[in-house]
Amino acid sequence: MGSSMSTTALYERLTPCKIYCPPKPASYAHSRDIVMLSTIDSNRIACRMFAPFQDNVDSFADYKNRHMTILFSHGNADDIGTSASYCQWLADSLGCNVVSYDYVNYGVSDKIETTEHNMNHSIEAVYGYLRGSLQIPASRIFFFGKSLGTVPTVHLASQPYVEEIAGIVLVSPLASGARVLLTKTRFPASIMEQLDDLFAPNIKKIGSVRRPVMIIHGTEDAVVPVQNSHDLFNQLKDGVDYPPLWVHAGHNDIESRYKSLFISSINHFFIHCTPAHEDKLIEP
Repeated sequence: MGSSMSTTALYERLTPCKIYCPPKPASYAHSRDIVMLSTIDSNRIACRMFAPFQDNVDSFADYKNRHMTILFSHGNADDIGTSASYCQWLADSLGCNVVSYDYVNYGVSDKIETTEHNMNHSIEAVYGYLRGSLQIPASRIFFFGKSLGTVPTVHLASQPYVEEIAGIVLVSPLASGARVLLTKTRFPASIMEQLDDLFAPNIKKIGSVRRPVMIIHGTEDAVVPVQNSHDLFNQLKDGVDYPPLWVHAGHNDIESRYKSLFISSINHFFIHCTPAHEDKLIEP
C-alpha cells in the first residue's frame, strides 16, 4: 500500500481507548427503574425503559403492551443516564416505549473491557428480554442505533431470527471502523474488504437485513463522514431500502437543528413499517 497507513497501524488506532469513551464515573446509579440482564458471556448489563409521558411509567414493571417499542443503542460517549433525555424525547414524540441499555464498562454494567463482540452480546440479551420476559411481539419492535450504537444494531438486525421486527433506524452510522478513519485514502476493493473486518463491518452485514432500514445522516459530519451512510445504503437489498434522510448538519446536531423533520420522518417510517391495524399504536 506504499505510503498509506498499514493494516497494523490502522488496527492500533482502533483500540478501545479511542473507540469507547464511557462517562466516568457513571452518570446514574442502581435504582428501581434499572434492570440488570445477563449476556451469553454472563456479563451483567444495565437496561432501562422510557415510556410516553402520558403513561407516567418509570419501570419495566409498569410496561404497557399497547405501545411499539424502540430498542435503542447509544453512542460511544453516552450511557443510560446521559442519553436519558434523548430517549424520553423519542418516547414522548413518537408515542413509543424506548428501551436503552449499557454495554459492559458503561454505566453500572460490569466493569469489563468493551469489545465489539460483547456489545453484540449485550443487544442480543436485551432483545431476548423484550421477546421473552416482556413478551413483546417482534412486529412491535424497532431497532434504533446512533453512531457507535449502529454497530450492535446492524449486527442484530442481520440475524435471521429477527426477520419479523418492524424496522431499523440508523442515525450517523458507521459503514466500518476503517471507513470512518480512511476518508481521504483510496484502497483497492480487495484491500478495503480486509480493512472493513478490523472493526464494525456493518457494510458486510447490512446486506443480510430483511426489514426496512431508514438511514439519517448529516452531510457535514466530521466524525463519521456521510459517505459511510451512502456505502451502507448501496448494500441494502431491494425492498428494505427506505429513502434516507440527508440534512445539512454535523454528527451531534441533527436532532437539535431539524427536530420536527427528524421526528416526522421517523414517524412516517414507522407507519410505513407497521401493519394497518397497528397504526394507532405509533401516532405521537
